[in-house]
Amino acid sequence: MVLLLLPLSEVLAQYKPQSGSSIIQLGYAGLQPKDIDVDLTGVGVNFTYEHLNLQKFLAYGFSISYLEGSGSNSTGNFKYHTWPITFAMKGFIGGDKARAYVRGQIGIQSSTAQAETTIVTSKIWSTGFTGGGGIGINYLLNERIFLNLEYNANWIESDFYDSELIHLITLGIGIQEK
Repeated sequence: MVLLLLPLSEVLAQYKPQSGSSIIQLGYAGLQPKDIDVDLTGVGVNFTYEHLNLQKFLAYGFSISYLEGSGSNSTGNFKYHTWPITFAMKGFIGGDKARAYVRGQIGIQSSTAQAETTIVTSKIWSTGFTGGGGIGINYLLNERIFLNLEYNANWIESDFYDSELIHLITLGIGIQEK
């Protein structure tokens, strides 16, 4: 893992941060586990802090999210809660008012899953890898405040998630430092 980040740190060192931005987002989260025939839907909240380089085409920073969902079928009720913490990078294109981006991320996550059936209730806690990517758009409302619309797919790996994909669609507001 460290060997993979060394070339990245050399690239980032060439671009001194001009400004940072903080983004808070709220939206829809969805997961379809492989072992049960039910869609688990719920909410996701995400906080991102990132630095923009001088040319404002590359941003890097960290994200902390909370995702939860639930669902039921004929065998029982199911719930999940996940806390991903990731290092994220974005590549931007566009003008001064609206900019589209592609996002990539890698990190760790802590999760709980619960299954309630007529026979038994079980709850499991686990940690593991998370990674993913997404696309989005920033729309500047003024020189410091912007709206952020994003689709993100988080790949979750742990003891009870067998390479599951959580989809997250969010709308948020960001504040850019000067």
